[in-house]
Amino acid sequence: MSRSQVTYTTLMAANAITKNTTEYSDSYDFHGCAGDAALIITITSSGSPTFTVSQQCSSNGSDWYDPVNEAGALGGIWTDHVKTAAVYVVFTPVMAHFIRFTVTETGTAADGTVSIILISRLEV
Repeated sequence: MSRSQVTYTTLMAANAITKNTTEYSDSYDFHGCAGDAALIITITSSGSPTFTVSQQCSSNGSDWYDPVNEAGALGGIWTDHVKTAAVYVVFTPVMAHFIRFTVTETGTAADGTVSIILISRLEV
């Protein structure tokens, strides 16, 4: 009999983000995910960054894919939002052994930092 537990994992810790760039979080072994997940995303900047956060998937931890289905792109979590404080975003994870997140600043911000904490329910 398995039991589930909620985990908190920091995948980005004040990573630099600059105008028109994409940053990648650390990867996370996600094979035990029970289907519930959220991110706490914190952006610190002297401006008001507009950013997009997406999940990427991998079967081996080194080859990364933007998930798609027959209707198009999947994996979007937070798209073109202006945010200068922490936000708690619930999302549906895409089934994968490993996941990571991309954070793209879409051209409006001064330099700043981004932090991401992954909250997920794992079967153990």
